[in-house]
Amino acid sequence: MNRTPARLEAHAHLPLHGQSLSMLRLDTVQTVEECLDRVRASAAPSGSVEGWTLGIQIRPEGWSDPRWPTMAELDAASPHRPCCLMSFDHHSVVVNSAAFAAAGFSPSDADPPGGVIVRDRAGAPTGVL
Repeated sequence: MNRTPARLEAHAHLPLHGQSLSMLRLDTVQTVEECLDRVRASAAPSGSVEGWTLGIQIRPEGWSDPRWPTMAELDAASPHRPCCLMSFDHHSVVVNSAAFAAAGFSPSDADPPGGVIVRDRAGAPTGVL
């Protein structure tokens, strides 16, 4: 019998959790289209084009169509603001073109150290980081 104690990894993202309390909640979204509808509704309240569209708790693997929104879909849903939607575990995001550029990336950039720019079959960034 192995008596070695189990080793578990646990961590928290406390500052990000505090920030997330004012972000668009996406934990109850069931489809890509519902996600995009929520982004559209929050992207330019009262006609404002300032700031970012920020969402939290996106979990596409649980949706009826388990895929992330594309960069192009987010460009259409949030055309005047950078948009960034963060996964439920804070380890992945999907962004529109404006947020991708604001982060200092261009389509031809290599993956950053410790990160991945997910690309489609043609090599173009999908928006998932």
